[in-house]
Amino acid sequence: MVNFGGNSGGAAAESSSEDLNMFQSGSGVHAAGQPSFSGSKKRFRTKFSQEQKDRMHEFATKLGWRIQKQDEKEVQEFCSEVGVKRQVFKVWMHNNKQAMKKRQI
Repeated sequence: MVNFGGNSGGAAAESSSEDLNMFQSGSGVHAAGQPSFSGSKKRFRTKFSQEQKDRMHEFATKLGWRIQKQDEKEVQEFCSEVGVKRQVFKVWMHNNKQAMKKRQI
């Protein structure tokens, strides 16, 4: 497994590209470490139902829009209930954090 970043302790690095499909046959990797998308396969884009979005927003607000170590078990349970991977939820939180805060103002 390829490990990008300093995740040396504990769990292996995850990717928002759904099981690293972009690194399988048909797509190479350039010398700079960037994947080439010359193949016809595009990265899987997660589509959330409105219920999933509402529940993720509620839970992210409860967490203060950050995932801390002491919340890890609760986050894993939430993700299995909602039907999303932890990394997908983490990316969703990152992408929506500022937009949600601007709406509150």
